[in-house]
Amino acid sequence: MKKWLILAGCTLAVGSLVSSYFYVRANGIRLSGVAFIKKAGSKDSCGSMHSISFAGIRNGKAYLDTWDMNRIPRTIIYWTNVHDLPEGVREEMEHESGRWRIDGPERVAH
Repeated sequence: MKKWLILAGCTLAVGSLVSSYFYVRANGIRLSGVAFIKKAGSKDSCGSMHSISFAGIRNGKAYLDTWDMNRIPRTIIYWTNVHDLPEGVREEMEHESGRWRIDGPERVAH
């Protein structure tokens, strides 16, 4: 009986981890406006172990593309509703100025 409970618990845990992985890969992670700004930092960054870049605005949502060598999944898209952002930040994003400038082909893929 105990073996079955342990097996069922392990199966449930693995199933939960797998479903969480695929959910995050498919939908990204929603952040509050404040958490989004904090996650974005003051500029895009790229290194051999990580990267983060502003990917633009689409359908009322702002996106950050991130990649980290030591994370599963390695690629995560963070997003927030544009109306959750302060007015000044929203205007900078819409005009792609300041921190929210997009320099390359990394525009939103969603």
